[in-house]
Amino acid sequence: MSLTRNVLFLGAALSSLAAAQTKISGSFTCGKPEMSQPAPVGDAKDHVIVLQQSKCTWTKPFEMEGVKSKDDNGVGVADVRGNTSQDQGWDFTTFTGGTSKFKGVKGGGTFKGAGKSDGSVTINVEGEYTIAK
Repeated sequence: MSLTRNVLFLGAALSSLAAAQTKISGSFTCGKPEMSQPAPVGDAKDHVIVLQQSKCTWTKPFEMEGVKSKDDNGVGVADVRGNTSQDQGWDFTTFTGGTSKFKGVKGGGTFKGAGKSDGSVTINVEGEYTIAK
């Protein structure tokens, strides 16, 4: 009986946690990188590490607690080998209005990008978040 009660309690706790998560989505576009610094690795003629920085604009802002995303600054490192690359990046987004609304925020999500021949990229973001009350 105790095990059944604990499992039911755990199920109820997890379902309330899942219900507390809020879904978000949005899109932003980044122009050609403002800074792009390639460095040849030297092990193969087409192996290069590239550091880039781009400023971006939210074309479809996402909203958290009534506050919309505004500007975006991204910095990335690409390990390029011929026509393929593995990238890692960091992103900083500013919001319009509100202060200290996001204390205790936790979340996650995915993004998908499509690059263009002019060096710009469009990113679609989907995720979810919770804010500790």
